[in-house]
Amino acid sequence: MSPEISLTPFELKLLGLIAVHTIKHGSLCASKPDIARHLGCCIRTADRSTRRLRDEGYITVTPKHGPNGGQAANEYRLAIRK
Repeated sequence: MSPEISLTPFELKLLGLIAVHTIKHGSLCASKPDIARHLGCCIRTADRSTRRLRDEGYITVTPKHGPNGGQAANEYRLAIRK
């Protein structure tokens, strides 16, 4: 996590959503379309923001696959710094 990085208001909103789910349930398991619907944005914004939060070390993202082997969703968690 870079100390000089500034997050957009949407990235902060997304980070808050992931934080609440991480604290309450251990993670947020959702597809990007689900996140986009929940936060009222387009899928591209959800994708760009989750990628940036992951790349900056704020969250971890683990793909989750359905019974047919295709990716169904992602599991998002706050990245805990040691």
